[in-house]
Amino acid sequence: MFKIALAAGVAGLFMASTAQAQDISQQSRDDLTCFAVFAAIFGTPNAEMTAEERQAVASGITYYLGRLEGRDPQTDWLAYLQAHEQEVYVRVLDEQQFNRCATEFTAVGARMASTGSS
Repeated sequence: MFKIALAAGVAGLFMASTAQAQDISQQSRDDLTCFAVFAAIFGTPNAEMTAEERQAVASGITYYLGRLEGRDPQTDWLAYLQAHEQEVYVRVLDEQQFNRCATEFTAVGARMASTGSS
């Protein structure tokens, strides 16, 4: 059910596009995918999330957009996403990409929590 809700959210986030991606680094491509995954989850109206989960998803959006803008502040990443929506949409629906993003962001949260408890 969650994956169906995710797909619906992603579909609402992106419209069909035939644009081809310009060359960006693999790291930026991965971060853009994770940004889109978290944005799709956040924008899914029927996703049942607690306030804490919703805040964590919002933090994921901010984290990945910050990584992208920090690495390349000259690129308008939201415009890039819109121009390459179909390519990104395919990656967002890839379960391996979804799991990679969740695992990566969970590890970031664990590092932050362990640093804060020291």
